[in-house]
Amino acid sequence: MCWPTLPTNVLTVTKTISGTGSGPFTVTVSGPSGYLTTTIINGGQSKVITGLLSGLYTVTETSPGAGWTTTYTATASAGSGGGYSTGS
Repeated sequence: MCWPTLPTNVLTVTKTISGTGSGPFTVTVSGPSGYLTTTIINGGQSKVITGLLSGLYTVTETSPGAGWTTTYTATASAGSGGGYSTGS
């Protein structure tokens, strides 16, 4: 018996900081089928999450605290099979 191969995708989360400070910052990613992971990221660092099923994923940053303003930019990778992303 052959089982179909599930499609896998990649999500890259990059933390950029303007001004002073470097982190660490806590980021949580949730998605389909109960997917949930929390990771620590520093300014200027990227985290690549692989093996993801197709679907909608939410990236949430825990408040970095007083004195910080957060803005988000999200872009789909070339060749992402028609996927898209949004920043908010």
